[in-house]
Amino acid sequence: MNRNIFKPKTKSSKFVHLFYLSIIFGGLLALLKYGNLIQSTEIVLEQTQDQNKETKVAEFEEIRDQYNKLRQSLRMKPIKNLQFVNQVEIQRKSHKSLISSQTPVKASLAFKGSYFLGRIIAHEGEQILLSPFDQNSALLVQLGDYQTLLFGQGKDMANTDKIPLSVKVNIGDTVKLASSPLTPAGFDVGTVVDIKKIPNQNHMQIIVQPDTSKIHTQFAMAYNYESS
Repeated sequence: MNRNIFKPKTKSSKFVHLFYLSIIFGGLLALLKYGNLIQSTEIVLEQTQDQNKETKVAEFEEIRDQYNKLRQSLRMKPIKNLQFVNQVEIQRKSHKSLISSQTPVKASLAFKGSYFLGRIIAHEGEQILLSPFDQNSALLVQLGDYQTLLFGQGKDMANTDKIPLSVKVNIGDTVKLASSPLTPAGFDVGTVVDIKKIPNQNHMQIIVQPDTSKIHTQFAMAYNYESS
């Protein structure tokens, strides 16, 4: 009995081949589109990163300008005269230190003996005490013979501006007010608790903390000041 070893191809087998070829072609086309998608995504990411860098540079320049203006304003003619206003009560409320006094004392300075507690300012219809260690606080201080800016960090902590390594300062040294349009000289502000060297620079940063027994006092003496 004879059988054909090779069978002739039918029309259905041709359709099967075409079907597989279409699948392969479709897969290649999908891979090509996927590669283009990845490349487009990378370009978008690079553009976004460039925009973020430009935004950060602009923010840094704005902060630097504000910082330079602050440095200039704090080196104006110093205050010489203080005039006693009243004794005030300090009430802690949330993260604020409210001033209770029958006499308006805003734009005054608060002291506990020879210790500087902060400036009394108006805020949202209230009088509050802005201490050297509150955020958004900045004032000129004295470290021995060297003057630098002190920036409040909150939680009874403040950092100085970067200062040269040649400045003589030790842990335990007392930080005092320097003469400025905002403050008289010589009053205690806090104590040096840490000295951090800035990597790859000949500068350091001083960490300062207050005398908590005085800065958290309930009563203080308020003084007005005059520039002359």
